[in-house]
Amino acid sequence: MSYFTKVPQAPADGILKLSVLSKADADANKVDLGVGAYRDDKGKPWVLPVVRKAEQRLAADPSANH
Repeated sequence: MSYFTKVPQAPADGILKLSVLSKADADANKVDLGVGAYRDDKGKPWVLPVVRKAEQRLAADPSANH
């Protein structure tokens, strides 16, 4: 007998639920931002423009602690 047979199942993860709902959505214009790793139509990584801009600002700031 497993030690875990009496452990109650945890509630479903809300973030994963959003991912499942997004995959089920047939809208061609949808954008799934729930996962955190984004890819273009060819499967290549895509960085949000705001993230790219923030990276550039940090890299250009000599006083930033990075």
